[in-house]
Amino acid sequence: MDGAPMSAYLAEECREPEVALEGHEGFGLVAFTAGFARELGLKIVRQTVPGPPGHVVIVGKKTDSIRKKLKKKSEWVRRPSEDSGEAASG
Repeated sequence: MDGAPMSAYLAEECREPEVALEGHEGFGLVAFTAGFARELGLKIVRQTVPGPPGHVVIVGKKTDSIRKKLKKKSEWVRRPSEDSGEAASG
């Protein structure tokens, strides 16, 4: 999965977290800056999809080291729901 695109939304364009999570019951949402992702060598690419504005994919190799840095820098916006089976660690 380290090279798979990661779906994201630009907060300036998709201001309501609930809108970004529509159709993704049980999922959580974290925030980090696009600038930080770029510092890690990742690219932010706009991708038009049905639904809220501001959809992007974050592309590039997400090694264990990069994933750990993203996790450390991320802040929870919405934690996964309890019934999703996902552990909400942070």
